[in-house]
Amino acid sequence: MKYANTEKTAVITLDPRTQQEWTVPRGHRFWREWGIDKAEQEGRIDESETMASTGGADGGAIAG
Repeated sequence: MKYANTEKTAVITLDPRTQQEWTVPRGHRFWREWGIDKAEQEGRIDESETMASTGGADGGAIAG
């Protein structure tokens, strides 16, 4: 499970039943039902890839 963006307004995770990848926005009922809220409180959500990158003069932003 990881944040989908630097604002931490969504999480990328797997559906517990189907194991399909979902992006769940903050406030969606799955945030609570799938335990994302508890994982967040416990610090078990990885940073988004743009947050985890380190880099040069642009502060690590990914060009594209």
